[in-house]
Amino acid sequence: RHEKDCRVMVYNAMKTGIESGLIVKIDGISAEKAEKKDFVKLFEKNGNVAFVDYKSGEMVAYLRMESAEDSQNVVKASTEESVTSVLGKINAKVLENSEEKSYFQRMEESKQQYRKRKQHERALKKSSSKRQRWEIEDEEVKCSACGVTLPRYKFSKRQLVKSKATRNCKECVQKRAALQNTSKYSREELQCKVCKEYFTSRNKLFKHINALGHDIGKIEEKSRDVVEKKEEKKRGKR
Repeated sequence: RHEKDCRVMVYNAMKTGIESGLIVKIDGISAEKAEKKDFVKLFEKNGNVAFVDYKSGEMVAYLRMESAEDSQNVVKASTEESVTSVLGKINAKVLENSEEKSYFQRMEESKQQYRKRKQHERALKKSSSKRQRWEIEDEEVKCSACGVTLPRYKFSKRQLVKSKATRNCKECVQKRAALQNTSKYSREELQCKVCKEYFTSRNKLFKHINALGHDIGKIEEKSRDVVEKKEEKKRGKR
């Protein structure tokens, strides 16, 4: 809750471009059970307290006032008996220049850390739910398409995290993909001319050719070049 309030304060400060001299630092707090509402009650007569940055039990607190005049009034009222009887003998001062900038920088870093921690928690929560379904399953899993019970390695991870009613083995997934192929090319046009492997699309065929160098045209051209060079060498010897 405290970190969320800090983030809201920093966002509002950056968005509205608040004037300088609004942050009051209160140091030397001796009250162990002091709360945020205590600061509001003590200084509400001296001005409008917009935000209190304080954790119970700490010796330092920061107040953001509505105006610079309110900040000066809080500093003057910090020595009054009504304040010292609750918070103890405190030292109050208005943050200026580098001190004020460093304070807002700390708040910005706190906001970034809070955001990263929340993202990490969400990622852990998402992965833990999948991990539970992954670990609970038995060593052998039944395919919902062919009805055969197969070892786990016959299933992709994407299929294993699905429910039992929609879980398919790798072979059934490939068969379904082949049946769903509505390509305008014939089966021969989707076949590699070198290794004779079939593909479901031209894009996959071209990726295969580029990756393994199975371009039949280039292979034939290279073989012709080799033959010609051999013939030239024979002619040169003659």
